[in-house]
Amino acid sequence: MGEKQHEYYDGNAVRTTKPARQQPVRRNTEVERKRKTNRRIRRNQERALAFGKVYTMILAVSVLATLAICVYYISAQSRNVAQSHNIASLEQQLNDLKDENNATKERLQSMMDLDRIYKIATEKLGMVYAGDDQIIYYDSASKDYVKQYQDIPKE
Repeated sequence: MGEKQHEYYDGNAVRTTKPARQQPVRRNTEVERKRKTNRRIRRNQERALAFGKVYTMILAVSVLATLAICVYYISAQSRNVAQSHNIASLEQQLNDLKDENNATKERLQSMMDLDRIYKIATEKLGMVYAGDDQIIYYDSASKDYVKQYQDIPKE
């Protein structure tokens, strides 16, 4: 019987050891590898050849659909940006018109002077204030408004 030797190595660097048993050498490994490789290549070639006209048409249609969707998206984005610019310019025009209206309103209100109106009414147009004997007070059953169809009685 053969004696097995066990060696103990101290430290962190293990020295080369002798293999416990030798692996038998295979004779036909190269031939088997070539056969497996040839099978894989043939299988891939068959798959590539099976990729026929139908798959090519499906791929072409999907690429064209994707391209059409991209073009539509870009055009929609462009329209959106153009509308945003249009809205901004219209808002600016609206603000300008509001400012112009407010300036015109202020100018017209500053032109309305009650003293000037009184002068024009009394001097140029000959108008006078109503006297106490010209004012007639009338009691109505309805407090909302009065429609006058005939003369007011003098009583």
